Amino acid sequence: MVNQQSNYKWYILTLVVLTNMFVVAMPAMGMSVLAKEISQDLSLNLVQVGVVWGVGSLPAILTLFGMVCLLMVRKANPNPIPLILENVPEQG
Repeated sequence: MVNQQSNYKWYILTLVVLTNMFVVAMPAMGMSVLAKEISQDLSLNLVQVGVVWGVGSLPAILTLFGMVCLLMVRKANPNPIPLILENVPEQG
């Protein structure tokens, strides 16, 4: 049973890595190769191509920034932060 769970963990890890490779990494690498053609087709300058190329990293940056802010707030105030949904009255 333990060996089967260990194999399952490796299977899931492999699927996660391959999914990330095909969904995130390959399009990002292709963007650098195709930047000249894309900029010519869409009449974009260098800055605009850079924005298009870099906007995919924005959610990761904001998520990391949010987690760092949450850790700082929790360190300053160890009491749990109430969620907005906790104050919503029940309907019924």
